[in-house]
Amino acid sequence: MWIVIKTKSGQEDKAHKNLENQEFRCFLPKILRKYFKNNQWIDRSEVMFTSYIFVKITKDYKNISKINNTYGVSKLLVDRSSGLPHVIDNSIISDI
Repeated sequence: MWIVIKTKSGQEDKAHKNLENQEFRCFLPKILRKYFKNNQWIDRSEVMFTSYIFVKITKDYKNISKINNTYGVSKLLVDRSSGLPHVIDNSIISDI
């Protein structure tokens, strides 16, 4: 089960590193793009979903409160009516 974290603008890598240092399993999908600059093609890795990162959690939501206080993280995306985090199925993450 995966939850969605909104990161601060341009700080996806920082949030990913800091969450992994806290022993969270994270997924930050990147895509390889080619740019033409100074008469040559340059390969560059970019984040697929800008300002978003996925974190794997267990059913009991243990230590989930640490996520909002992590450097690079803006907020944990939660459902307003229930107060629970938005959950993404494992199969969707596998497809990405």
